[in-house]
Amino acid sequence: MYEEFKIAFQYDGGHHATPAQRRSDIFRDENARELGWLVVVLTQWDLDPFAPGMAPRAVTRVRGALTSRGWKPAK
Repeated sequence: MYEEFKIAFQYDGGHHATPAQRRSDIFRDENARELGWLVVVLTQWDLDPFAPGMAPRAVTRVRGALTSRGWKPAK
């Protein structure tokens, strides 16, 4: 979670597929969004690189979320 930028990152593992957990996740995410938070949900697919030597998709998604909220990488 990046409070300064109001971004919450969530990893949805296998247990997030149950109906009860999905309802809980949706309720939590809707509440966060209503409060102005950007909620980024990551899965295992986001963590696995497409090919050797490539950064996982999660890296570009996290970077994109941060820059959309005003973060600038250190030079």
